[in-house]
Amino acid sequence: MEVATERAQRFRGRTLEVLVEGPNPKNPRQAFGRLRHNKLVYFGGDGKELHGQLVMVRLDECNAFSMFGEVVEVVGNRAAMPGAAVGGPVLAEAREAVAV
Repeated sequence: MEVATERAQRFRGRTLEVLVEGPNPKNPRQAFGRLRHNKLVYFGGDGKELHGQLVMVRLDECNAFSMFGEVVEVVGNRAAMPGAAVGGPVLAEAREAVAV
């Protein structure tokens, strides 16, 4: 576990994109989500309101299997990101661009 904690320190101080999964079951004043690296991240916020959103979180504390930080920016809905939704307007625009 020492090695995992040590390796996690590479994320400390960085601001990374997190997909919000909902409220923290142990602390309802916190939300939680996951990095693209599948690490759990806990941060202050309304998990119900932010559910499914992408947020930028500055990571302040990094443990072996979880991280803690503060929201810097709410990026938006995951479906609005390119390639996130199967079909939808993003895919339709890409098909139109290729067809031209």
